[in-house]
Amino acid sequence: MESAQTVPGRGTTEGRATEPLNLRSGPGRESEVLLTMAAGSVVPLSGEANNGYLNVTYNGTTGWVDAAYLSLSEPAPASTTADPGSLAVPVSAGGAARTTTDLNLRDGPGVSESVLLVIPGGEPLALTGEVSGDYVGVSYNGAQGWVDANFLTTLSG
Repeated sequence: MESAQTVPGRGTTEGRATEPLNLRSGPGRESEVLLTMAAGSVVPLSGEANNGYLNVTYNGTTGWVDAAYLSLSEPAPASTTADPGSLAVPVSAGGAARTTTDLNLRDGPGVSESVLLVIPGGEPLALTGEVSGDYVGVSYNGAQGWVDANFLTTLSG
């Protein structure tokens, strides 16, 4: 199991369940289900992430939810095109960008992919040059993954 990672409380402070979501006793599918949250439920984030799960409190019960089924407070994407030339940032291996909001680092290009960790807003990251739809490959603090380019801005030299 991965060690716990703290998600700084800058920017995103709550999430919304994208479908009925199990609140578990620990960060993993093997953990006991404490209750099931209704789709659309809004929960405050504690700031702790572990193994793709976020620690939350729902109706007085604290537990863990799979981050893949929680929509964090992020602005609407500026573009939905799959053309890499129209992405919000120019993508090239060795390039750099900064997150514009708290942003999910995923293990693949798409919202259905597992969340590895949440990158705080304003953080710099390295671009790998990989592109798939609106997603770009990045490296952040030693972790490799994919982020939605609509929530990035380029870094000035």
